Formats: sequence, structure tokens, C-alpha cells
Amino acid sequence: MLGSQHDGEVVAAARAASRMLADANVTWSDLATGVTVIVKAAEPRPEAQQAAQEARREPEKARGRQYQRREANPAGPRTRTHRGINAGELVRWLRNNRMSDMTLWEQDFTASLLLFSQDPALSPKQWERLWETAKKAGAFPAETAA
Repeated sequence: MLGSQHDGEVVAAARAASRMLADANVTWSDLATGVTVIVKAAEPRPEAQQAAQEARREPEKARGRQYQRREANPAGPRTRTHRGINAGELVRWLRNNRMSDMTLWEQDFTASLLLFSQDPALSPKQWERLWETAKKAGAFPAETAA
């Protein structure tokens, strides 16, 4: 709005911005000089993130602490099936038949599992959560759910 051709819109936008800065206890000078970080707009690039992690570790290394790289997935490998049930088929069945039995979080979780693949490979933790959701929704006969 500050770029508007209408002076009234420009003034209103500037006043709104001033109110927002005042609410955050930030001055225009702080904003202009970059002293205050308002919002992180996006995740850093992987190389920038790695550089930041290394910078944070430097004081620890100076004190003699050593860091070891964690395993990629310490809980176990990702699998497409669990107890003879395919992840993609179970998720699609839940979403088609039991949406009303799931919480909003469970609905979002199951949708996210199919976001990149119709036949997802799940981590053990994802399988555990999916299994609990399916049991709660009544997807299995009693002997299978155990």
C-alpha cells in the first residue's frame, strides 16, 4: 500500500505500519538499521543452516566436547507394510470411511502421509501413530488390533 498512487492509502498504510512497530516496541530506525529481527521469512538454505550449526558448536569444541553424527533413523527403517497391512491402503481407507472418527490432527496427519506418495514408506513412529489412529477409528477386528 505504500506504493499506491493514492495519497490517502499511503498515509493509512504508513500509520498502520507505525502502529505495528510500536506494538512490537520497535522503531523505524531499528527496522532500517536491521538491529531487530521481525520475522524469519523462510527456512535457511541447507548450507546456511549447516554453517549456523557449526558456528554454534565452535564454543563447545573449544571446551573439548565432541559431537557425533546421529544415525539417519535410529528408530528403524521405513516400511510400506506393517503386520501385513499396506500404509497407503490403510490411510486411504481411513480417509474415505472414518474421517468423522478422527481428530483434526489425525486428519492432517493421514493427509500428510499421502502428500508425496500414494504408497508411502513410514518410520516406526509414524506406523505407531497411524496404528493407534486406525484402532481408535475401529479399522481392525479386535484380534488384529492387539
